[in-house]
Amino acid sequence: MKLQVLIPQYKETDEVIKPLLDSIALQQNIPFDEVGVIICNDGSSVFLSDELLAGYPYEIQYYKEPHRGVSGTRNACLDHATADYVMFCDADDMFFNACGERFRRIKWNNRGCRSTVWRCASRVNKRNSGIDCPARTVNEELLHEAIVDAINDMLKLSDNFYDRYRQTLIRTLGAGNTADLKQIEAELKEKQHKLIELSEKDPDYDKTVDEIYQLKDRKYEHLMDEAAREDTVRQADELMAFIKNQPSGITKFDDTLVRKLINKVKISDNDITVVFKTGYEVVVAK
Repeated sequence: MKLQVLIPQYKETDEVIKPLLDSIALQQNIPFDEVGVIICNDGSSVFLSDELLAGYPYEIQYYKEPHRGVSGTRNACLDHATADYVMFCDADDMFFNACGERFRRIKWNNRGCRSTVWRCASRVNKRNSGIDCPARTVNEELLHEAIVDAINDMLKLSDNFYDRYRQTLIRTLGAGNTADLKQIEAELKEKQHKLIELSEKDPDYDKTVDEIYQLKDRKYEHLMDEAAREDTVRQADELMAFIKNQPSGITKFDDTLVRKLINKVKISDNDITVVFKTGYEVVVAK
């Protein structure tokens, strides 16, 4: 196999990761028997469905790993990789349909007219890539106008929207299972008392030690899941408070504001989609 795409997955559901898997299936520059995907679950209780993973023309390997964080899970993906080349993707990334590359900011001189534009990276480097991507070139002024329009749209949203968004976020993340954690703690206490009473030569000694370590791992995963849930909600609350404190509208592109609010921008033939860090999307016809 020539290429494997490595994807760490934590709380991302089928709906979140499906666009990435769909976009890989749309690529035309590599045979599907030479490309594969490795997804490693970072100790999360959110699992991808068998139906999703079986629905693509390329190989998908799905591994359930202990919680290690993003860096550790990427290393786990590398451990499973066997292809000549690998590339990392986040679960909410997408490939461009034509060639799979991202857009790049370049200085452009078109018949003496100098401007700054955003262009597909493979098209910029077509002498090396051999790909003349048909994705359109976007003037930076036009891109900035679209982002300003999207931010103003976001700033007009009512408090009710943010309340509904917060409730949806909490439902999506799920509530911590306190009863399960208490059960783990009770079993752990029981096993520890049992271990004290056993001799190291007892045939149940090693088995009990292993069970204690497994219970400790499960407890750690529960605590990490709960901490991650609380941190995600906290970050969302901070971002929503920041948005509410902004003026009712902006008139020019503000790089600092953009980096604070926006997750990514998607370019299509007839419009520009601005995706905010709250998950809210605005489609601007440009």
